[in-house]
Amino acid sequence: MDAESYVDAGYQFKVNEGNTYNQYDLQSFNIFDNGQNTGDQIIRYNNQHIKTLRQSYNVVPHEELLGLVKVVADEMGLDNIQSSTKVTNPNAQKWGHKAKFGDATISRDGKYMAASFISDEVKIGDVDKNHNIFGGVTVLSSIDGTSSIRVMPLTLRTFCMNIMNHVMAEFGMKEGLLGEAQHQLNKLKRMTGEHFDHGRSIKNLQEGVNTAAAKARFYHRQNLDMDIIAESIKMALEHSQKMLGEYQKLQDLMLEQKMAMELVATLPAAAIKSAQFLHVEKDEVKIVNPNITLYEVMNHFTQYLTYYSNSKSMRSVYRKYGEVDKIFFNEDKRTELLKPIQVQ
Repeated sequence: MDAESYVDAGYQFKVNEGNTYNQYDLQSFNIFDNGQNTGDQIIRYNNQHIKTLRQSYNVVPHEELLGLVKVVADEMGLDNIQSSTKVTNPNAQKWGHKAKFGDATISRDGKYMAASFISDEVKIGDVDKNHNIFGGVTVLSSIDGTSSIRVMPLTLRTFCMNIMNHVMAEFGMKEGLLGEAQHQLNKLKRMTGEHFDHGRSIKNLQEGVNTAAAKARFYHRQNLDMDIIAESIKMALEHSQKMLGEYQKLQDLMLEQKMAMELVATLPAAAIKSAQFLHVEKDEVKIVNPNITLYEVMNHFTQYLTYYSNSKSMRSVYRKYGEVDKIFFNEDKRTELLKPIQVQ
C-alpha cells in the first residue's frame, strides 16, 4: 500500500531518522498500528511513494552513493560517460533521464540510478583502428529494495558510442570465483560499515585485485565503506579488460543458425525486426547475410539497447543487457550456439 492507503486505514507514522535524508527529499516513516510497531516502513522520494519495506532495510540515497563513487572514480582516473560524451537515448524518457544532482541516469520513478565510467588505460583498437573500444564500469543501485548496489563491467565503442553493460560478471566467473565471492559477501554482510571521512586517502587503491570481496554487488548499509567500493570497481575494470579480448574473438566468428534462433527467442521483437541480417516469418529464422560476424551482430543489438530500447523501466533495460551478454560473452553458451544444427 502507499502512504495514503495506510492513513485511510487508520495507521500511524513516525519518522525513521536513520533512513531519512531531508537534504535529498528522501524520507522514511515507520508504520504503527494502534501504537504497535508493525516492523514496516514507507519510503518516499521527491514527494513520491517508492515502496513499503521492512524496517531492517537501509536506504542508500542516490546522491550519497554517486558522491562516494565519484571520489573513487576520480582517484582512479575514470571519466564519467554521462558528462564526457553525448550518449543519449531518444526513448530514454520512457524509463529514465539525466539526474539533476549529478552525472548519472535516474529512472522516471526515482527508484533506480546508474552511473557509468570509462578508463583511458583500458582499451583496444576497433576494427578500423581509427577508433577505440574502452573498458569501464557501471554502478547501479535502487532505493526500493529490488537491487543491491551493483558494480558491473562495461565496454564503450567510440565509433558509434554503443555501450555494452556486462551484467553477467556480477554472478562470478570461473575456477571457483563465485564461491569465493559469496564467502566474502557473507562476511561483508556481517560487518558494520565504517563511516568514510572524505579527507582521508583511499588505502591501497592501485593494488591488484587479490580478493573477490564485493565482486559485483554489495549490501545496502547506512555507512558505506569506500574501500569496498574501490575494490568492486577495480574488479569490474579487470573484467572489462578481459571483455575487450572477447571482442577480438567475435570478429573471427560467423553467425550460425542456432544462435540466430536463440536471438529471436530471447530479444524483443522490435530488436529483431531492426536486424536486416535476419528474416523471421512465423517459426522460420533465416540468416540473410551469411558473412556477418558475431562482432557486427553484437554491435547491432548493443546499438539497439543504447539508443532505441522501448523498455519502460531501467531494470528491464539492464535485464536485456544481461541476455545479450550471456549469448555473446558466455564462452560455453556461445560455443554451444555456434554448433551446426544436427539434421535428423
